Amino acid sequence: MDYGVYPYDEPYARPRRRTNYFVWTVVILLLTGFALAAWLGSFYIFNQPERPDSYRILQRLHKIEPPKRFELTAAPPGEFLNPKELYQRYSEMGNAELARTNGELARNYIRNYQQVRGLVPYVVGRYKIVAARELGPGDVFTSGMVVLTNAVDNGELLMEHLYPASPEALPLMKQTLNVGLEIKLERSHDISSVIHAERLADGRMMITAVPLLYGSYTVTRGLGTFRLEPPLSLNLAAGWPLFKTSERSAIEQHYTENQQKKAIAQGGPISIPGFSPSATPPPAANELVRVEQAIAIRTPPAAPVIARNEKAANPTPPPKGKRWGKKQKLESPPQHQLRRRQWSRRNQVCQPRPHSHLRPQRRRQTLLWLRHLQPRTPPTLKLQQSPRLLLSQRQRQCQFCRLNPFLPTLPM
Repeated sequence: MDYGVYPYDEPYARPRRRTNYFVWTVVILLLTGFALAAWLGSFYIFNQPERPDSYRILQRLHKIEPPKRFELTAAPPGEFLNPKELYQRYSEMGNAELARTNGELARNYIRNYQQVRGLVPYVVGRYKIVAARELGPGDVFTSGMVVLTNAVDNGELLMEHLYPASPEALPLMKQTLNVGLEIKLERSHDISSVIHAERLADGRMMITAVPLLYGSYTVTRGLGTFRLEPPLSLNLAAGWPLFKTSERSAIEQHYTENQQKKAIAQGGPISIPGFSPSATPPPAANELVRVEQAIAIRTPPAAPVIARNEKAANPTPPPKGKRWGKKQKLESPPQHQLRRRQWSRRNQVCQPRPHSHLRPQRRRQTLLWLRHLQPRTPPTLKLQQSPRLLLSQRQRQCQFCRLNPFLPTLPM
């Protein structure tokens, strides 16, 4: 008899294959690497939405919200910087620090300033439009207009100011945003956030700003008002800034030639952007300002008029544990109600303590005694006497109270 064969095994079955542990080890290592790559990739995508690939993936997964409109009183906490302070801040940064700062500025704008470290930089000051053009599909903002401006009191700073709007508002915006128009950004009316800073080849700085209020704008000498709208999505693959180097150089050269021609025709000095003959720049003849929308006035509800003969309703009593203020007092009830309440309270002196612990016979006697001492109708003619005196006379006349020694003694 062969003891090596298991009784349930078939003698002519196919032999079992050996387990290849090497292959399983390779598969497990590959799966571990894939999980690690997915984990790191999720951090890369969610923590850097300013990159075009990350923004596109988050937008397909519906994990990112479009830019929203802020209110003037609910804007993110920030600091207001004039052209000189803006130039000093970003010009002192190195290339690596400037690139990190630009990523943080764009990330805060994409996240609607929900996870901001520090204060948001806002732009204030006076800027003069050098050029304006319509936004298209090849720009970061695909609808609206963008203007290139020079700081009036600092020639080392340029700003491209964005005006995102719906296509219906473009005709009026093209008529309003003309070359030479001055933009006045004030702390009490405008909240334009810096979302990018670029160092130019000649050492100047150019910043990109967008108004977070998306309000209505008009000119001081002109008709018509256009309203901005937050963009639905961003085309981050277009890159920053919106005015590229070649386009900006051509615009500045053309603007300088026009200024020279105007100065020669008028016979005056040639104006250089950022530099003026006087210490304080002259006031602008026409400015672009933001206007507030009109709010409908609601008439306050009329207070009810109480006649002289009518009595005011008694105020509701205060909750338990609280007292009335100095100006809140209750009206005292009539005198006959006070006397009746005092008599009913003093008549309850004869009630004994709870008698659930007494024996049945004594409990029955106690119930009879309580029924005997039920409060009667308060007298009306004898209230001139003391209620305590009346109660003591009633107890002396009650023989049942005297004959029960187990009951508590009552005050006489």
